[in-house]
Amino acid sequence: MTAVPAFRDALRTISEKVPETRVLMIMGTDGIPIEKLVVRPDPNVEAVAAEYTTLLRASVSAAADTGLGDLRELWVVT
Repeated sequence: MTAVPAFRDALRTISEKVPETRVLMIMGTDGIPIEKLVVRPDPNVEAVAAEYTTLLRASVSAAADTGLGDLRELWVVT
């Protein structure tokens, strides 16, 4: 799944700095993971990622509708 080796390296770096990490994912607006790192397996991770795609799309639309410019990134931390 590694599209860009730097993505995997970035995810590893984050997981090393945040000991509570379970899953890190870089996902496209289509809901398909570009890269992910599973530190502690969770059977629901793909379903959760798909649900967050809705949030991403809504955020992109809101940014465009308000004239605030393109959405560059969206972080979800739980």
